[in-house]
Parts: sequence; C-alpha cells; structure tokens
Amino acid sequence: MKKTFNSLLFIVLMSLFINKVSAADCNKYSCATCTYENGSYKIVYELKADGSGIANLTSSYKLVFNPNNQKLVVDDTLSVTNFINKKNNNLKCLDSIFILPTAGSQTTKSVTIYHAGNKEKSPIEIKLTKEENNNKLLSEGEAYKRSCLYKEANKTGTQGQKMDITTTIILDNQNKLNYSFSNGYQFGGSDLTADMFVNSCPDISISCGSSGNNKFCTLSKKAVGGGSEMEGDNNPSGDEIINPNPPTTPGGSDNNWQVDHIGDIQCGELKNIPGVIPKLTNLAVNIMKILVPIALVIKSMIDFAKATTAQKEDEMKKAQSKFIKRLIIAFVFFFTVLIFQFMFRIVATVTENNTLTSCINCFINNRCE
Repeated sequence: MKKTFNSLLFIVLMSLFINKVSAADCNKYSCATCTYENGSYKIVYELKADGSGIANLTSSYKLVFNPNNQKLVVDDTLSVTNFINKKNNNLKCLDSIFILPTAGSQTTKSVTIYHAGNKEKSPIEIKLTKEENNNKLLSEGEAYKRSCLYKEANKTGTQGQKMDITTTIILDNQNKLNYSFSNGYQFGGSDLTADMFVNSCPDISISCGSSGNNKFCTLSKKAVGGGSEMEGDNNPSGDEIINPNPPTTPGGSDNNWQVDHIGDIQCGELKNIPGVIPKLTNLAVNIMKILVPIALVIKSMIDFAKATTAQKEDEMKKAQSKFIKRLIIAFVFFFTVLIFQFMFRIVATVTENNTLTSCINCFINNRCE
C-alpha cells in the first residue's frame, strides 16, 4: 500500500510540471508560419522576430501540379509589415493572398503576389490553409515606430528611367532603419538616418541596378534646392522618389500597402472578438488545471499532519484514506483537462475554421485561425 501511495504521489507531482510545447515556439518573441495552398500553388511564409519590433521573413513557392516541370518565377510584393498586427504587437497571417499570372514561357511560369485582390490586378485568391503561431510579442515595447513604402526606383546608370521596385523602410523601436525590397533586390547602402523618419516618411532617392547575379538598391537623401546630397554629385541620376504618404499604422485607409485586419478573431457567427479573450480563457484553464490538483494535495497533507500530531490511529487511517482519494481525484482532474485540450487541438486541425470544435480549441488552447 505504501509503495502504491508513493508511486501515485510521484506521478501526480511530475505531471504538474509538464510543459506544453508548441511547434511554433521558435524563440522568446513572436514567430509564425503561414501556408497558402490550392490546386496549383503552395506558398509558405516563415516569420521570426528578434525583439526589435519587426521580423525576418523567408518564403518558398511551389507549383503543386506541374506536368511540364516549369520553374515558378515569383514577383512578391508582400513584406513583413503585411504580417504585423500592431494592435496586439505580434505576427498574424493574412487570411488570403492574391496572385496575378504574368508572362511566362515553356520552361517558366511567372506570377505576381499581392496582399489585396481585385479582378484586374490579382484575380486568383489563395486562402490560408495552415497557421503556426506562438502568439508572443514582437518586442517588449511597441511593435515599431513607423513604416514607409516607396513604389518606384530609379534605374542605376540612366537618366530618368524608372523601375517597378517596392521599397519598405521600417523604423523599429530601437531607432534602427530596416530595409526590404521587392523583385529579389538587396540592400546596397544608404546615407539615411533614423531621425528623418521619426515624424513622417520623407522624400528620398532610390536607385536600383544589377551586377552579374547581384541585384541591389542604394538609398539617398532627397536633393535640396539646386544641389544634391548624393555623394557630392550635383546632378542626381534620376528624379527623386516622392513618398506616397502611407498611414503610419497598419490597417489604415490605404489598402494598397498594408494589412487591413488587425488580429480580431471569428467564432461561428460571432465576429471581431478581441484576440486577448482566448488568451485569458486559455490562461484560466491552464491555471485551474494546475492549481486544483495542488490545492487537493496541500489540503490532504494538512489533514495528514494534524492526524499525525494528534497521535490517534483512527484519525491517521482516515487522513491517509482521504489523502489517497484526493491524490487520485487530482490525478484524474489534471489529465482529464489535459486530454480534453489535446483532443480538441487534434480534431480542430481536420475540421473547417469557425466550427464549434475550432471555437472551443481557440478558447481553451489559444489556437485561433
């Protein structure tokens, strides 16, 4: 009997310290994997924050049905800011992405990817099929201070020729400028300073070109008066790029550049549920799962100690009996909640979004689509 009692006590105490590990828990800050797939394409975005207020973005593209073994050539206009939920200071997958097939050949298939769709610009919608998200913060402070988008660039070595290259400049919460470019272009240098972006998105000059397999863009301060601040050259290589004055926060009125949803969730017919509610209910379930067994164990230990102090054999037997019963109840309660959470997590992955099952999974496991 004593060995059985000790074994049960050991199992219960070890179970209390089991940690739930999420596949998306890549670090202490926000990270997410967004998968979009239909019969023709599979597109995956992986995002990982480093605490600066933005995130690193990597992507992969695949032709799902490809009998001619064509190479998929992608012009992707999405950037990190499309996946940043500034309201909750974390990452959130877009519900859909949109593509426009463009000129290709027998060996290549070319598409352009947009975050918002219309029949002319992006007629094909690909919905989010899987999201892995640890729902952590992008940073300890605000998400980022400012994001500025520039739609064109000067072609290096020419006078007045333009290139369709989208440049995103983010001022993070550490007063550092971060650059990203479309069409596979990389950062080639800049004399811009963080203080230029504190109050607004300034007018700047962007020049892009290529050398061999390297594609790069350089950024310079806008020319002032008749002179230029471009490395002492008084004749800029092209017209200055005029900032389109995008909104300073995601979800603004300019729907051509920024994500227009900010992380609220939908559960069946209920829409726009604040994302903090599932977090609180999940926290309450996890606290109850641990505190109830602990309370039962502590109560049993107190009763057992009182009986031992009284030196009454009958009381000690009763206390020991209660102790074992409460341990069994604590054991059953903990694993019932754990199994309940696990079952709804598994079932929700094979059912459609916004069903009763997915709603329960959202609120007890904080896994919301």
